[in-house]
Amino acid sequence: MVFGSASAQDAPSSVGLQVSYDDGASRHRADLKRKNDTWTTSLGAPSHAGYVSIRVTAEQRNGHGVTQTVGLR
Repeated sequence: MVFGSASAQDAPSSVGLQVSYDDGASRHRADLKRKNDTWTTSLGAPSHAGYVSIRVTAEQRNGHGVTQTVGLR
């Protein structure tokens, strides 16, 4: 959870995304594009991928932040 309000000090200072298609053995940084307060990316899974995990990290200017990993088989 990212804490705070709509004030500038609570705004995200950085957002990152990593993706893995091999059960977390290796992770690759995904390029994020920002438009206003939304970040997007496109992922291209290899045809043999039977697993994907996505790890998102967000840091705030006030020092708070979060890292969340979600995996799907």
